[in-house]
Amino acid sequence: AALWRALFGPVAALVVITASGGAILTFTPRILASPASGFLGLLAFTGAAAASRWGAGGIADRFGPTRGIAPLLFTGALGLAAIALRADGNDGAASQGLIISGLFLAGVAYGGLQNLTLAQSFTAAGESARSTVSVVWNLSFDAGTGLGAFAAGAVATATSYSVAFGVLALAVAIVGGCWAGRRIRIWGRGSCPP
Repeated sequence: AALWRALFGPVAALVVITASGGAILTFTPRILASPASGFLGLLAFTGAAAASRWGAGGIADRFGPTRGIAPLLFTGALGLAAIALRADGNDGAASQGLIISGLFLAGVAYGGLQNLTLAQSFTAAGESARSTVSVVWNLSFDAGTGLGAFAAGAVATATSYSVAFGVLALAVAIVGGCWAGRRIRIWGRGSCPP
């Protein structure tokens, strides 16, 4: 029970951001008007994710993984909200620019949170649970990705892409608020950071 309490916060952050990533990777070609803008959008997302994943390691090494999780969740929520604003009205350069900017911000969160949630999971659970943490983290990553693509598709079919990305933005913001308010048990063993 203590292990699952320790992992709940990092897993919640991972699942909402990978769900968003699953939706982005699945539906970006549908929400951007041309193959070229779809390419630029996916490049912005994946490029930002790769750079952020690398950069988050330095942050985690210097300050610990917890300090960066809430800000990255809010960054992801902002990016998803930008996508939601124009996902259904993407015919102008300004609209496509806003979506690509949103994809970039979501990519920053997606990459950075992969690193920080894994580091936080290992820290919170302790050395003796390393194998279990690895399995739980990987299952959560894959489940979030699949769930995000499925749920966003279902919401978009029933309503619109704007609503689907708005729901994702809200989910990411709620988990970010929990981290910022320290309402999710995120520290496991040890003390809370200042």
